Amino acid sequence: MSFGTESLPVMFIVLLTLTQSFLPIREDVESALNEFDRWAKQRRATPWNSDLAVRLIQKDDTKSLDRLFRINSQVHGEMNSLYDLSLAFLRCDRVNQARKLLQVPTMQVLWWPGKLY
Repeated sequence: MSFGTESLPVMFIVLLTLTQSFLPIREDVESALNEFDRWAKQRRATPWNSDLAVRLIQKDDTKSLDRLFRINSQVHGEMNSLYDLSLAFLRCDRVNQARKLLQVPTMQVLWWPGKLY
């Protein structure tokens, strides 16, 4: 079954709902990541990426956060995934971790010469 471009918004809403259903009620991070991985591979979509990252940061689950980052990188590339992850750290008020991510050598190419403020 193929989906046309007109069904993309509807499909994304379904993906969001499926991924999101594992966390609020059951706190089942492993199942949420499995579903996230499945949709990333099948549809090249990463539903609820930032909220899932925030949840993992709040739980200090570095293993799952690394897995999320690797899955996201396969779809969106490493630099975009680093931006997403740094924004998730900022949403959790972890400015130092976000700053460290933005100071990775591959990211510094995108910044004006000087320091990050």
